[in-house]
Amino acid sequence: ATLDPRKNIDVNLRALAELGAASDWRYEVIGDGPEETRLKSLSRELGLQDRVVFAGRLPWPRVLQRLRESDVFLMVSRDTFGIAYLEAMASGCLVVGALDFGASGIIAAGRNGFLCPLGSQRAITKVLAEIAGRLSTAEASRLVANSLATVADYTIEKAAMNYLRHILAVAAGGNPGTCN
Repeated sequence: ATLDPRKNIDVNLRALAELGAASDWRYEVIGDGPEETRLKSLSRELGLQDRVVFAGRLPWPRVLQRLRESDVFLMVSRDTFGIAYLEAMASGCLVVGALDFGASGIIAAGRNGFLCPLGSQRAITKVLAEIAGRLSTAEASRLVANSLATVADYTIEKAAMNYLRHILAVAAGGNPGTCN
């Protein structure tokens, strides 16, 4: 990722600090950008320096390898669309994205991933605690299987129709809600 304010990585760090040592986790931030120094400092302030790794910019094959080695992909971002969500889903990660932003066009909460309101540290902490402590292996497997089915069914035509419905709803003055 480009480490800029729209990615909300600072909110993720604060949510992880709330999660605390209750579960075994490590958070890897892949990318670089203008927020990197501030985010590293925040990580230290929150006492997360032993659990948060700033990997810097990596070649795409290494990013995909890291995704395959991960359990959860956390990007509650203001992005309008991110191919990273699809890559994470295809890699078998449980995906957490932002409600009413680009992730909502891909993720159906509870079916193939999780959605949190943008900037809601409390919601992110709650989802991560659920994944770490209360999500059964069978439920996690169901979510991953649904994610893989979503990716397999994600065609250019379906994506275009999804965004067209969204645009038409906005143009009509309605609230498009989530795009499914």
